[in-house]
Parts: sequence; structure tokens; C-alpha cells
Amino acid sequence: MNNVRIFLSGPMSGKINNNKEAFDRAEKALRSVGYEVFNPANSSNEARWLKNVIDHLTYVEMCDGVAQLPEQEDEAISYGMVIEAAVAQKFGKKILPLDVWITEAVEIL
Repeated sequence: MNNVRIFLSGPMSGKINNNKEAFDRAEKALRSVGYEVFNPANSSNEARWLKNVIDHLTYVEMCDGVAQLPEQEDEAISYGMVIEAAVAQKFGKKILPLDVWITEAVEIL
């Protein structure tokens, strides 16, 4: 899995500590199967939503794919995730649920 770079995408706004615990667990799981991971929870500022999204899009472009954290059914839509997915799609990146990246690591790229 050398040098396969994954961007983590998931709900952050309105979550305790920007959902950092979920992002960190996902990062650890992805790294355990050999991916390089950009974890946006490590660089986000809760008060600067638009700047965060713009900054993260640079990493979406640089990564090979996007792993989406699961959203809860009772949650409002994550506009950051929608924007990240649109940009990833524009650049031809694979966009898959987190569990697919982990369980089917060898077959994806």
C-alpha cells in the first residue's frame, strides 16, 4: 500500500472537539493497513468553517482517495463532506466508506 494517500472526510461541525476521536480512530485503522492519511481534525479550527473547508480541499486534490466516516441518521447533512466529495469526484478520486477502504485495501486502487 506504499504511498497511497487517503483524505478522511466526516462530520465535524457541532460535534464535541470537532469529532476528533472518530477521526483519530479512523486514521489509526487506515494506517494499520498501510495507507498514508490526512486527518483534517488535526488542523481544523472550529470557529473558521469556510477556511477549514478551503484548506482541506488542497489535501483532497493531493490524495489518492477519500474515506468517508459514517454519518448518523439523525444528523444534519455535513456540507463539508458534500463539498469534499464534489471536489474529489471532479479530480477522479475514489470516494468510499471508511470500512471499504479498510476491508478491501488491496483491491481498491
